[in-house]
Amino acid sequence: MRKLDRRTAGMTIPELVVALTLFAVLASVGATGFRTYNRSIMLRRAAGQAATDLKLARSYAIQRRTNVSFVANESYKTYVVRAANGDTVVNRAFDGSGEFMVETMDLQAGGDSVTFDSRGLMRGRSNVKFLVGFQGRGMECDMSSVGRIKVYEMTAGL
Repeated sequence: MRKLDRRTAGMTIPELVVALTLFAVLASVGATGFRTYNRSIMLRRAAGQAATDLKLARSYAIQRRTNVSFVANESYKTYVVRAANGDTVVNRAFDGSGEFMVETMDLQAGGDSVTFDSRGLMRGRSNVKFLVGFQGRGMECDMSSVGRIKVYEMTAGL
């Protein structure tokens, strides 16, 4: 068996510097991709949650045979789903205090609220859009008057 010479075992300082530099470059590229991916997932989850809550407002109106309103406060990035008797069904924040954080939120419903009647139809509306955006990217949640929902990424940010 051949014995290793002490001078040939291990790595030299220049080899170690090159290896660490390559690791740092690969880590920074990976971190940038991860941040972009994380932002995209956060937006998808926020839009998906808004879609779920719009469906919930409609279902609640049908089940309880009452009017239910989905009211957005775009300044504070919050919304509430409230029954006609004043009961709060859902109270959601997209300002970072909860599980979601978005920079912009917009309910396009001819105002900041949409009301479902006891049959689940939107009052005076044919559709409603709920938009969320973060760092130049945006997701849109589109609901028809009969409750069909589409969630998709916007081609141009908010």
